Amino acid sequence: MKIVYILLIVSTILNLTGCAKSYKVKIIESIPDMPLPSWVNNTKEFWQDKDNFYYRGTTEGTARIEESKRIAAASARIKIAEQIKNEIKNDFTMVNQANSGGTDLYIKDIFISKVDGIIITGSAISESYLQKIQESTKNEKEKTYYRCYILMQISKKDYEKTAKMAFEDTANQLSDGNKATITQTEKDFWKLYNRKNN
Repeated sequence: MKIVYILLIVSTILNLTGCAKSYKVKIIESIPDMPLPSWVNNTKEFWQDKDNFYYRGTTEGTARIEESKRIAAASARIKIAEQIKNEIKNDFTMVNQANSGGTDLYIKDIFISKVDGIIITGSAISESYLQKIQESTKNEKEKTYYRCYILMQISKKDYEKTAKMAFEDTANQLSDGNKATITQTEKDFWKLYNRKNN
């Protein structure tokens, strides 16, 4: 009986080894024909330079180039807008905490709801990079698909426009007694923004 068990174990190991050896994934084409751009390997998905914010989107598994680019771009466009909104809300929260110790929760809630309600449309594709992948296994038909990397950018002017709109909408909803608070918070918000970007 022990011999039977040993043979079964050895057979299983050999089968798994055979499967592992027969599974192959290789890149058969790059578009454009160049090594991976540095932004593809950036450890951050979201970063900025002097004028723009950037977001790297990735998708894989589709069989057509245009479909792959469309899916990756749509995903990146949504995510970069979310990132912009998060940046605005985080900066507002930091300033609000410094000014009031976080007690102006009513104003904060209104501001965040206004930011969430704004549709950001200024994003655009900065670069794209595709890899055509060929995947094959011992027992399955060979499969070819694309892996797509999209670098989406949005101008800091769009960030500024979104923040200004949120402050304006918030002020319009507040009573006169609270408008002085949001006015001071807005001043401090832009001071923080300028410190971070200059």
